[in-house]
Order: sequence, then C-alpha cells, then structure tokens
Amino acid sequence: MGLSVRTNSAKDLYAGIGFHHSAFGVNNTSQDFLQLSVTWLPMKKLKISSSTDLDQRRYHQQYVTTISGNTTDEYIVGNINHHTTSFTFRSELFLTPELSLQFYGSPYYSVGKYDSFRRVDQASSRDINNRLEYLDVSYDASSGNYTFDRNSETLSFRNPDFSFMQFRSNLVFRWEYKLGSTLYVVWSHDRSGWESVYNPVRDITGDLFKIKGNHVFMVKLNFWFSV
Repeated sequence: MGLSVRTNSAKDLYAGIGFHHSAFGVNNTSQDFLQLSVTWLPMKKLKISSSTDLDQRRYHQQYVTTISGNTTDEYIVGNINHHTTSFTFRSELFLTPELSLQFYGSPYYSVGKYDSFRRVDQASSRDINNRLEYLDVSYDASSGNYTFDRNSETLSFRNPDFSFMQFRSNLVFRWEYKLGSTLYVVWSHDRSGWESVYNPVRDITGDLFKIKGNHVFMVKLNFWFSV
C-alpha cells in the first residue's frame, strides 16, 4: 500500500512526500519506503531541488554464502535487516541563455545486519519449515566467523554484516559560444567506504567525508558547421 502528497508544482516552492509499505505474508519480511522532496525557484535563473529516500527492508531468506563440505555443498541464508538512506541535491544556474552551471551531489548509505541463519534443506518445498533448517551457530568476534557442525565436520562462514557509504557529485559548466556549438567543462568527484560490520547510518554519516576521494576533470567541445 502507498500514499503520496504533493503541493502545487506551479509555485516557486513546492514539496512532496510519499510512503510505500510492502508485506509479503511471512514473518520478518516487509519493506517500508519513504521519500521527501523539495524544489525551490528563488529566481527565474536558479532552480534548487533535493530529495531524501529512506528504505528499510526485512527479508527472511537472504542468500549469505555457499560452503563446500566434505560430502556436500551447504547453501546458507539468513534474516537481513537492511537500511538504505540517500540524499540528492541538484541546482541549475543560468547566467545567460548560453551560459549555465549545474551541480549534482548525492551521499548514499546502505547497512545490513543478519541473524537467524539457516541452511537450504529441501529447496523445492513450499513449506518454509521444510525448505530451510535452522543452524546452531557460534560467533567468534576476533576472527569474524560463524561456525556450526554438520555431518561430523565443523563448517564456518564470514560475518555477512556490512556498512557501505558513497558520495558522488559533478559540476558542469556549459557555454554555447556559437549557435549549435557548445563547450562543456566537468568536474566529477566520488568517494566510498566499505566495512564488513554493521553500523547504524546515524553513526557513520560524518565518516563519509573523511574518506579520500577521486577527482576527474573533463572537457568536451562541440562545433556545428553546415555543409
């Protein structure tokens, strides 16, 4: 089910909010998505917009890994609690009809935490209790590994929890120096970080801008001529 509300987009300042909930009829399986957006035109030559996306997904049989044992391969799944938060900022400034600046920036965070690990037992069974078998796992924090016993051997897999963050932006200068002929100067920037541990988004928000980023400069020139 979903609901969205938006103000009059013909105004200089307008906003919108939308919410969507999905339930799949299985415990620990649902998705909630919330989006907020704002657009402002403080003057005819300038447009500023931003949006925020919040996504929380819970899934009961997320694939984790495949373990090769002495007698068979074990396919491991688990419950995942997955949070994604992203922000998008855009601005357009037209100095003249032929001269403009455009900016885009988007910080992005995605974190996931797993629990209730199971092995695939009867993959074709419609009954989840027959399809998946719960594992009695133990966790070693020093190595970051889960272990369990199966068919007289001890098997292990890495902690699948994760924290990912990324920032991407670009700044574009556009000059139509002659009718049909355009010069573009672009600065692109990105930075990202990954950890194989779970951290709430609120705890890592500021860490993103401490990561060393990459910078790319590009120039493109179009020249139009008639024949």
